[in-house]
This record gives sequence, C-alpha cells and structure tokens, in this order.
Amino acid sequence: MIFLQRTARVFIVAWLLIALPVLAANKPEDSRGLKPITLSIPGETQPVALYGESHALVIGASDYNNGWPKLPGVKSDVEAVAKVLEKHGFDVIKVVNPTGEKLDRAIKHFVSLHGQKKDSRLLIYFAGHGYTLKPDAERQLGYLVPVDAPLSERDSSGFIESALSMEAMEGYAKQIRSKHALFVFDACFSGAFFKMRTAPEAIALKTTQPVRQFITSGGADQPVPDISIFRKEFVAALEGAADLNHDGYVTGSELGSYLEDKVTNYSHQTQTPQYGKIQDRNLDKGDFVFALDTPPRLVTPVVQPMPQGPDAPKLGSLALDDIQAEGKRRADWSAWQERMRADYAKVAAMTDSPDLKTQAWERFLAAYPQANPYNSEADTLRAHARQWSEEAKRQVQGLADGAERAQPAHKLKRAHKGARASFEPEMVAIPGKDFEMGKYEVTQAQWRAVMGSNPSFFKDCGDNCPVETVTWDNVQQYLTKLNLMSGKQYRSPTESEWKYACDGGENHSYCGGDDLDGLGWFGDNSGEKTHPVGQKRPNGYGLYDMSGNVWEWMQDCVDDKCSERVPRGGSWNNSLGITRDASGHWYSAARVVAYVGFRVVRSPRTN
Repeated sequence: MIFLQRTARVFIVAWLLIALPVLAANKPEDSRGLKPITLSIPGETQPVALYGESHALVIGASDYNNGWPKLPGVKSDVEAVAKVLEKHGFDVIKVVNPTGEKLDRAIKHFVSLHGQKKDSRLLIYFAGHGYTLKPDAERQLGYLVPVDAPLSERDSSGFIESALSMEAMEGYAKQIRSKHALFVFDACFSGAFFKMRTAPEAIALKTTQPVRQFITSGGADQPVPDISIFRKEFVAALEGAADLNHDGYVTGSELGSYLEDKVTNYSHQTQTPQYGKIQDRNLDKGDFVFALDTPPRLVTPVVQPMPQGPDAPKLGSLALDDIQAEGKRRADWSAWQERMRADYAKVAAMTDSPDLKTQAWERFLAAYPQANPYNSEADTLRAHARQWSEEAKRQVQGLADGAERAQPAHKLKRAHKGARASFEPEMVAIPGKDFEMGKYEVTQAQWRAVMGSNPSFFKDCGDNCPVETVTWDNVQQYLTKLNLMSGKQYRSPTESEWKYACDGGENHSYCGGDDLDGLGWFGDNSGEKTHPVGQKRPNGYGLYDMSGNVWEWMQDCVDDKCSERVPRGGSWNNSLGITRDASGHWYSAARVVAYVGFRVVRSPRTN
C-alpha cells in the first residue's frame, strides 16, 4: 500500500470549491496545461493534433490518523511525479492528505471542470493506502483509503463510508467527455473492473479513439513498500524509458507494460503492477500518449495511403495476420509467465524438509527452462530458484555431516557450543517456559553479517537499529542461513510465546509497564523513524522494544495457505491505542514496509 502528495501550485481542496470557476475563466492562454500537444507521423507534412489541454490531479495520502500506518515516503514521491508531469505539459493540481469527503469532492470537481473538453487529456494519480474487501469467495472490492478512514477490521461500516471504491472511480471515468483519461494508483487492490494486459501498439490509429486506462502498482494481496519502486519507474518511464518501439512517444499501454516488467523485477516478484482498459466497448479503443523531447526514430505508418489510378481496387486491404499472430504470441507468453510466477510462489512457501525442497526447486527449473522474449522476470525467477536449490542442498549436506561441517571455515571457531558469534542474537531465557527469546529485535548489522546486504529503509539510523523492510519469507531465509552458520536452531516465535514473553510476568498495558514513552518508540516520540535497540526500559524478563520501534513477524498463519502472517508489538509510526492493542492484526507474508522487523526464539534443547 502506498501513497503520494501534491504541492506544485498549491491548490487546497477547500479553496478549489471557490476558485475553480474563476480559474477556468481567467487562466492565461499561455499557462501550463493549455499548450497543444501534436503527433508527428513520418510521411505527413503537418503534425496531427493530439490534445488541446493537459490536466493532472495528483492526490497524496500520508498522515493517516485513524489506525492506518503513516507513509513518510509519500512526500518525496509526490514532488517527483508532479515534476515529470509538468515537464510533459500538464497543469498539475495537488491535493494533500484528503479526508474521505475531500477525496471524493476533489475528483468530482476535477472531472467536471477539466473533463468535459473532448480534445483534452486527463491524468489522475493517487498515492496512499489501497485496500481490498473480500465479502465472499467470488468478489473482491477495491478501495482508495483517505487519511480519516478507520481500519476495516475494526469499523467496516465506517471504512466503507469514508473510502472511495473502484466502482465510484469507474463512474467518474465514464463521466469524462475528454478523449483520453489515465488513472494511476500507487496502491494495491483488486482491479477487476478493467480489462488486463493490453499490448503496446503503434499510435497512429489509436490517438483518435477514446480510452479510459488504469494502472495499479500491485495486486490485491501485494502491499507496496513506502519506498516506492513504482514511483521511481513511473518517472523513468515518462523520461523515455517506456518508449518501447522508439517512436518518440510513450503510450499508456507501453507505460503499463514497462511498469509491469520493471517493478516486478526490481521488487523480486513481491509487487506486480496491473494495467488495462475499462470494460466498455466505447472507451477501450484508444491509447493515452506522452510526447517525448527526444526526436523519434523513423517509424513506418500503420496505414499506407490507398493506391491511385484506374487500377486501384474498389476496396482497400489491410494485412493484419502478422500483427494478430504477434498479439496471440504475447498473450500466450503472458499466461506462461503467470503460471511460472504462481508455481515459484508455491515452492517458495513450502515448509518441507530440505531434501524435498531441493526436489521441488529442481522440478520447477525443469518445468520452466525457456527465456520469455517479452519479460526478463523468467530469468530472474530461474536465478533465484537455482540459488534456493543450492541452499537446500547445503542444508541436506549439513544435516548429514553435522552442522559444523556445513559452516564456512572462518565461522567454525566462533560457533562451538556455548559460544555466541557476533552475528548471533543475544538471547534471554524465559522463566517457566522452555525457550529463549532475542533480547533485542534483530539489528541491521546482524542481518548484514548473515545475508550480506541491508534492505532497511532507515539505513542512516545505524547498525544497532532494527532491520526492517523485510517480508516474512525474507526472515525465514535469514533464519535458514543463521542456523547453518551457528549450528543452532533459531526460529520465529509463535504468537502465544511472544505474548507470554511480552507480559514479563506482570500485567501492564504495554510490554513492561503502563507508560509507553519509557518503554518504546511509537508515533508520538519516534520522530517518524526507527531508533537503536535497547535505548528504552526493558520489560520484566529483560526484553527490549517489545512495544514499538518495529512490528515483529510471528510464526502463526492467518489463512489456510499461509499467505498472511501475524505481526505483534506495534511500531514507530503507530498510535498509543494500536501499540497497546497490538493483536488482531495480520499482514501479507510478502509485505515490505519500513515498520516491520522481527526477533527470534530458540529452544535450548535443540542447541
């Protein structure tokens, strides 16, 4: 889930209600957004008019105040998106931190003011939380989340009243009379109301046809990181990277295809953008167009002029067999890629023994040996599969030969029984229970020592700050390597273990007391960032930061497929209430955000 804010020419929604009619009447003809955009076609002496006006509404929701986590990364995203759109000649209106009422009102006024001229192009960009309700097995309902919306699981009626549904957005899209409209959502939810995957085409015939296009930064179960890969690639795309056929223009279809490829790849398949056109035969023929500053390469026009003279046939012919065959080939490869992605996820989620996991990865590699000519994701997935196959093989060898033989040689002298290597978490025995728990949340230094990298958003915080921006699967990969290196058996805690350890043998509002300010970092004292572990007071068992700093992944599943996992403890951007009642929450196991980390447990008898 992610979000965005706009501040170019500071238009506040309340001001808009009074000033928009005046603005429309008095805006000078040479102002941004009123410059005509044209299309140059090789062989034509005069450019073809694309748009008379260009208008963009950029909405950013960051400072959530009713249970949803705040999104500090939105502010810089907004500026970058606004800048690139203005470079393309758009008049950009920015709406920051809208309530539900203001969000709906802003879109309605934008559509009514700028969406009634047929030669205009409109772009609406939303960055913020997205959410998908699943009322039954058949339906998925997507929503944009304003800053005042309550959490759906706590107040479903209040959420529906405040949030803006995709059905409402579809209604606004159909009210637009302008030729082309593009809706971009840097948020994740179901996009069922639009047709998916339209292949890029030459634009000479497409610009005259109406279209309503949609792009989302991920699927319904793919929360987006606050550090937006999608935004970075969106800007790169409009700077020319998405000009897939090198004609000097980026179409909406090219933009969607580019974002799907790059964001999927750079997010390591945890985020898969979706794109398509509205399911309306009157609004799905055209293609949105961005003209680039770079001169286009020579492109053969799609439609050749009719031959002249007495020998000209009565009916022209247009051979499209090769184009249609190419479209089918693209669709077949897209379906193949979807199956490959789904099978990769199945193997990655397996919790079987290392020898069976090895067999599964080898079977996956045998099933998908080809390179996808339209998407580099296949190469990336195969490389990861080979890596995890080798990792599982090393586990098998380690189990057969003893944990010490499976460790790197330079680690052996530090991993003998009773010793704690520098990369290992410091453990605390939990009274009355047969397990030990990490004294601190796993730090960035400990993660880097085991994994060789640091995925954290708050890298400037230092080595002793908790690692974050890690998925549940990332944590399991870390634990696998940690166990091989240490010869011990660390794992994720169960929710019941964590709750017992949190209480510390006492009964308080938080883990160790009733005054959270002295126990942990949360929304009121964190300065919107993480802090080094161990700076606050520990609980009764000597455990630090059990409340606040970062949420901690648990072992427990929420659903049968274990696609969602339980976090506990609250984080640096949560309110007192959420940190106090840090239960009843669950996140997608693939969630990548700057407020989720983890700590480990270990059963002494397995050492």
